[in-house]
Amino acid sequence: ASIDGAKQAKRQDLLDSYTAQYTLLSEYLPKMKSESEVLQVLQDNGVVPGMPMKDIMAIVKSLNDSTIDNRMAASIAKEL
Repeated sequence: ASIDGAKQAKRQDLLDSYTAQYTLLSEYLPKMKSESEVLQVLQDNGVVPGMPMKDIMAIVKSLNDSTIDNRMAASIAKEL
């Protein structure tokens, strides 16, 4: 059950239902940090270019910040 699936199936009834559910639920979820905010958090917590990924992800995990997407953090760290 997904918005994309409803679009592909051309099911407007499901699309309306899923969109309404998403809108309602998103009001209660924390806003995820942007790429620039994640980069700043990484830098503020001692992440430097060349640091091993396992050490970077250990730092991210230790922050216990549910507004940081781990995949995004890893992608940004690779680009440092």
